[in-house]
Order: sequence, then structure tokens, then C-alpha cells
Amino acid sequence: DENIFESNNIHAVVDTGTTEIILTSNMRVPFFETLTAPCSDPNRKDVNPDLCSLSNTMRCFYVRSPNASELYDFPTLEFTLNGWNEYENIKLTLLPENYMRLSGSYRCLFISFLSLGFIILGDVFMTAFYTVYDRELNRIGFGSMTKENLIEKEKLPFNLFPNLTATQSLAILIVITIVSSSMIYVIIRQIIFKLKTKLNNQRNVQVIV
Repeated sequence: DENIFESNNIHAVVDTGTTEIILTSNMRVPFFETLTAPCSDPNRKDVNPDLCSLSNTMRCFYVRSPNASELYDFPTLEFTLNGWNEYENIKLTLLPENYMRLSGSYRCLFISFLSLGFIILGDVFMTAFYTVYDRELNRIGFGSMTKENLIEKEKLPFNLFPNLTATQSLAILIVITIVSSSMIYVIIRQIIFKLKTKLNNQRNVQVIV
């Protein structure tokens, strides 16, 4: 539930040719601190020792059973990506068995850190979801493989102009508001003028016998 790193300036590449998830180098320290946080909790006496053995230089542990039962205490990871426009973000949940993969007799963390200036979501990430490349509209879509691999849309302000930036949309709304106010003002003045004219005519009516 902690934000390891949050920035609106980091771009992500969804790459079928990359096996791991590659994060930026400045995410390394906070990632491992968050990952192994239960190990330093004095109130926890039953912390998974495999979790505590992980570090940037030691990313594997010996597998005692072929299933994912040894992954207790390993957290789920959430990735929030900008959606089709800036008013719709997509939150993707990655399970421990997705990023902690079997490699022979070991289970290893398939997440690396490099000074690239962007992150790469490789095969480890993509196989957790149905991934669709829409080349015609130049976009990528994700679908849930399991009920645990959740995909959530963040509720952001409604946008009447999804193809415009927030500044452009705001400018258009301001213009519409000003024009609408002017039109309403003119209409009200016309109504008042007609009412005054009608009242004056009624006062000037003479009754002829």
C-alpha cells in the first residue's frame, strides 16, 4: 500500500522482447526497503525468511515446494499507468507469483533496475494480463487473466474533450461560460424590455364610450 515511486514524467515501454520488469535505478532502494519491511518489524515473529533474504545482490532463494505457498508475506505490486487520455488512469495489480518466477530449483525476483530514464514492462508483466496492441489507434490495452490480477480505472474529472489537454479543455469551457452568460444577459434584457413596454401600453389605454 506504499508508493515506492510516483512521477508524472516516467514513461513505460511494453516490450515483448524483454523478460523482466526493469525499473529506474532510483527506485532500487525504496523498492527493497518496502519489499522487506516486515523483516524489520519487531512484532512479527513468523516473517517469511525467504522474503528477508532478498536484496539487490541476492534475488533468488531455494524452492522447497513447486507451488507458490512459499510466497506468503510477498506483497502484490500495483502499477498505475496513464490511460487513453489524461483523465483516465489504469491501475494494474501484479501478484507475487508473477514477479517471483521459478528458475530451476530457485525462485527469483524478475525485476531489475537500470538508469534508463524510463521503465520497461517485459514478459513478466505482460503474461499476467491479456495484452492487445492496437496499431491503428497507437495504443495498448490490458485485460485481467485472473480475478486477482485486478485492473481498475481511477475516477478522475469528467472530460468533455478527451482529445485535448487539460489547459485547452479549460479554455474552451471558459469561453463557453462567457458566451452563455452574455446570451442569457441579452435574453433577460429583452424580456424586461418587453414587460416594460407592455406595462406602459396598459397605462396609456383610454376607454372610449
